[in-house]
Amino acid sequence: MGGSEVAGIALSVVKELKDASTVNTFLVVASYLTGLKVLLLTWGAILKVILRTWERKLLSPEPMLRTRSMLQ
Repeated sequence: MGGSEVAGIALSVVKELKDASTVNTFLVVASYLTGLKVLLLTWGAILKVILRTWERKLLSPEPMLRTRSMLQ
């Protein structure tokens, strides 16, 4: 769902609301939910990067440690 579709839906809801306090409440709740969505998407992206980094570390072969007996 694009931003213009969401704005259109919000505008149609606001047009149906009669009381100014109800409109304000709706706008506050919509703003809160939008901020929450952005926050969750941001944390999701951060966690995805962390998990990919851990996955690469686990799947990549570790360099072999050289001991003194191997060097002689």
